[in-house]
Amino acid sequence: MDGLTGLMGGGNQQAQVRPTTATSFGGVPVEQLRADQLCPSIVVRDGTETLRLYAGEERTASNVRYQSQILQTVVECTPGAGQFGLTIGIAGRSIIGPQGAPATLDLPVRIVVFNTITDEVISSEVVRTQAIIEPTEVSATFTLVNRAFFVPAPQRQADYQVIIGFDEAGS
Repeated sequence: MDGLTGLMGGGNQQAQVRPTTATSFGGVPVEQLRADQLCPSIVVRDGTETLRLYAGEERTASNVRYQSQILQTVVECTPGAGQFGLTIGIAGRSIIGPQGAPATLDLPVRIVVFNTITDEVISSEVVRTQAIIEPTEVSATFTLVNRAFFVPAPQRQADYQVIIGFDEAGS
């Protein structure tokens, strides 16, 4: 133990800790770390994760032209002046069905920002992205990044929720 005492700076000395107001931690601004902790959750609304386009009125598996599915989601928060800027990211895949052919698909996605405290919709809009299925392919990936949402800075992570999904009415 004597060897450790010498290495650690002596036996009975007490280290003095002086609190400081940190502006960053590990190179990341403290304000951004707080925003990351309070950033709302993002969910895909049940029943809207898949969009099927059919040939004709009959909605059967053999009549499917294209099927698109949301596979990944992310929300990122940027703090500033008492509010958060929300960046919503979505990724997915579109495939050709029995009645389909290579094409450029226009995919309507609804993004809703919901205040869970007041049960109010803060914002709801349909944004569009494309999946381009090339002539030699049977599927394609699609992505969407939308930076159009601003909310007052929350007190808790659960104050807001982002809800996304395909909007068939927008197609």
